[in-house]
Amino acid sequence: MSIQPADALAPVQEPDQVLELAHRAARALVRAVSQNEAQYVVQLGQNRHLRFEAWQTLGAFFSVTASIEWTRPVENGWEARAVVRRGDHVVSTAEAQCTADEPGWSAKPGFQLRSMAQTRAAAKALRQALAWVVVLAGYQPTPAEEVEGAAVPLNTFAADTAQNTVAAASPGNAATDAQRRAIWAKWQKLAREAGFEPGPDGLRALVRARYGVNHSRDLTRAQAHELLDFLSSAQPHEVAQAVRTAQEEASQHAT
Repeated sequence: MSIQPADALAPVQEPDQVLELAHRAARALVRAVSQNEAQYVVQLGQNRHLRFEAWQTLGAFFSVTASIEWTRPVENGWEARAVVRRGDHVVSTAEAQCTADEPGWSAKPGFQLRSMAQTRAAAKALRQALAWVVVLAGYQPTPAEEVEGAAVPLNTFAADTAQNTVAAASPGNAATDAQRRAIWAKWQKLAREAGFEPGPDGLRALVRARYGVNHSRDLTRAQAHELLDFLSSAQPHEVAQAVRTAQEEASQHAT
């Protein structure tokens, strides 16, 4: 017996009920994002794109989570595959890359390229499942990590003063207290695991080398976001190497 087209296209759920639930999720997403738009939204012209954390929040509304299935090196960077699941059911999958030939990424170490490849893949997989709800909320369906020309530049002491001035924090875009507490907590944990003193000096050296500022309170929200991403994805030995490099740069700069 053949399946008739009408049977094949019959909705599993009542469309009005599906739309009502989607609109409720969209309204809740707008409320969550509006509490900290600097953290969740990237404005490109008239378009507003959501960062990965906002996609995660939306995923939680539908009990779906994204996880990384694998990462692998590619020419000049890394590639990753993400899987979105609801319980044991696979909802969507996606792959993404981050390479050193992209604007703003040429000076960044491999582990950051690998981390961004994972973030992009996870956001893309969530997009495939939930973009229609994001559009209902009034945002663009493409995650911010895919469309940003570059994340926060990786500044060093050789960076010009004008660049650091542009990136300097102002009262409206300064790192939040919650971000600074999270940075400190992740820093202490990684420092202990790396086998060195989890005091403020190492963290300050890292912040100074990466962003050209003397303290985490001088970071912008975007810079704090990037630093948290680094501390969350890096291995202890990678953090130790980053701190040693920062301290060596500080010593060379002092002489």
